Amino acid sequence: MSTAGFHITEDCAEGYLQNESGMEFLQLARWLHDFLRQEQCLPARSIFEATDGCKEISREAFDALAKRRMENTGEVSGLFELDFDARTISALNIMDGWKVYAMQDVADAAEQAFQEAEISEDARWRIFLDRLEGQELTTPSRLTVHNFCFADTIEVIDNKTLNFYLVPDFSVDKAFGTSVEAEDSIYTVNLYANYDMVRQCVRDELEIVIYGGAKDEEIRPPLNASEKEVLRVKMEAYCMEQEHIPLEQFCKEILQDQDVPVQEMQM
Repeated sequence: MSTAGFHITEDCAEGYLQNESGMEFLQLARWLHDFLRQEQCLPARSIFEATDGCKEISREAFDALAKRRMENTGEVSGLFELDFDARTISALNIMDGWKVYAMQDVADAAEQAFQEAEISEDARWRIFLDRLEGQELTTPSRLTVHNFCFADTIEVIDNKTLNFYLVPDFSVDKAFGTSVEAEDSIYTVNLYANYDMVRQCVRDELEIVIYGGAKDEEIRPPLNASEKEVLRVKMEAYCMEQEHIPLEQFCKEILQDQDVPVQEMQM
C-alpha cells in the first residue's frame, strides 16, 4: 500500500503528516482547488487530520519518506509541502526533485483537468501537467500573509490602478537587495503594491521608493505568482476593512464613474 507525506505551514506554525491511504499530486490539486474556492474557516491541517489513515509524524520521518520517494519503490505516492502563508505548494518529483508552484496555479490546473466528466485518468493527468508547464516558481517567495500589512488609504492613480502602502515586517535589504537598513543609514524606504482595476489583477512588480539621496530612487522588483496571490488575498481583506465592500466591487464602482470597461475577474 502506498503512503503520502505532507509538510504544512499555516499561521506561522509547521507540522508533518502522513496519510496511509496515499495521495498523488492530481488528487491533492483537486482538494486544494475546492479548499481555496470554499474559503474554509477551518485550518487546512485540521481537514487533513480528519481524513482516514492520517497521522502526525516527525521531520525525520518526513525526510525518510522523501528518501523512499526518490528511490522510486512505489511505496510513497506523493510528498508535498503546502505553505498557506506564502501560498505555495511543492511536490517531490522522482525525476526532477522538488518543484514549487503557486497554489492558485495548481488549483486552476486541477479545475481544467476535471472540467470533463467522461475522460480517462490519463487524460486528466495530461491536461493537469500541460496546464502547469512553465508555471514552476524560479524565484523565492519573499511575501507571506504574515510578514507585512497595509496602512493608510487605498489610493487611485492613473484612473485605473489601486495603490496600497505596504508596511514590511521583514528585512527589505535581505529580501530585495537594497542598502537602507543600517543603523547609520540616511535613507528611508517606502513599499507599494499596485492592483490593476481594469484587468482585475495584482501588477507584476512591487514599487520600492528610496528617499534620502541626492534624488529619490525607485526600483521595481518583479513578483512571482505566489507573491501576487498573497498580495491579492491581503488586498481583498484590506479593502473590506477600509471600504466595507469586496475589492472587485470597489474597482467596478470607481471605473463606472470613469466609464471604463472592466474585464471579468479571472479566477
